[in-house]
Amino acid sequence: MNRVSVEHLTVLGGPQEVVRDVTVAFRPGRWTAIVGPNGAGKTSLVESMVALRRVASGSVSVAGKDVHSLRERERARLVAFIPQNPVVPVGMSVVDYVGLGRTAHHGILQAMAMADTRAVEEVMKRLNLTNLAQRDVATLSGGECQRAVIARALAQATQILVLDEPTTGLDVRHQFEIMQMLRREVDECEVTVISTLHDLSLAGQYADEMVVIHDARVVLHGPTSEVLRSPELGDCYDMDLRVVEVDGRDVVVPIQRV
Repeated sequence: MNRVSVEHLTVLGGPQEVVRDVTVAFRPGRWTAIVGPNGAGKTSLVESMVALRRVASGSVSVAGKDVHSLRERERARLVAFIPQNPVVPVGMSVVDYVGLGRTAHHGILQAMAMADTRAVEEVMKRLNLTNLAQRDVATLSGGECQRAVIARALAQATQILVLDEPTTGLDVRHQFEIMQMLRREVDECEVTVISTLHDLSLAGQYADEMVVIHDARVVLHGPTSEVLRSPELGDCYDMDLRVVEVDGRDVVVPIQRV
């Protein structure tokens, strides 16, 4: 399985280092949640991992290949990325939108082959989108639209899915639907999921591992249950974080420090 490795990565935002000398390896077939306070560098890190940001120094590699040296289509066959606020086109059906994920394999100007069509149908069935196939993607609800966006990424047929805040703007029920769907992709399809998350309780319930970023550096990385209970995590937020188990799942309760 493909391994994602970040080695001594530094990324600049103007004169400031928004990611500073980060080294971290993401285990294949696992879900790693990247957490940390606002402005810590989470989005800059994941964007640099898919070559949307130039790096000042260091490298990001997938399956031993430097993602910044790859052509766009070659990179798209290795890793799929979903930004925090994806823009969906108006007037395009859901099935055609999901099919855009296959351009990594057949190119922009070529029609989909039978194998591409089968891949799109399989992904839409897996994500419960078949009944929405002919809907205009721009008319979908927030939860439906996010499923379509994830389906497009999965249609790239990569084993690595990188997401920046996948539950942004969704209500509680749709947040859990998206998280459960991603968990199934990890468990049943061995997809490697790397996602930034603000909600520590969601990370605690669904992610296998957590990476904590503070002041542009990685300060913690380990199994989710251990990271959630580490005093260093609360220090990053300047809060006392208490973890309680509810039906066997970790829920984080923040307590204001006095």
